[in-house]
Amino acid sequence: MVAEIVAILFLILDFNVVFHYMGQAAIWTAMIISVVSGVHYFGQFWSKLDPERLSNLT
Repeated sequence: MVAEIVAILFLILDFNVVFHYMGQAAIWTAMIISVVSGVHYFGQFWSKLDPERLSNLT
């Protein structure tokens, strides 16, 4: 959440080239953090499923 706020702040302050590149880097950082968090959450959710129920799906 903090990474998104920092990215938006830098993009709002885009009156200087430095803020533009810092905003772009912050957006990419926020996106990478979000994807890693989503994969981690999905992995934890998937590990809690019952293996017997999973074998019945195929």
